[in-house]
Amino acid sequence: MAVPVLQILELVDRLFQEKASWQELIKEIRGASGVDILTAERIALSHTGWRRLCNYRINHDPECKKQAARHIK
Repeated sequence: MAVPVLQILELVDRLFQEKASWQELIKEIRGASGVDILTAERIALSHTGWRRLCNYRINHDPECKKQAARHIK
């Protein structure tokens, strides 16, 4: 059974506050909601803090930028 949207958003915010890794975040979202990886990433990026952190890492970490470029294709 799927978890209510509000609980998923609270989970995303809590994991941001706890400085969870991206992989841990996606795994937790998928476990709580039963969605696929791309949907979990969309949910994660709907959070302002996670979006800002991802943008920073993509712009400052060459390996992260390379992974993001491959993922977008």
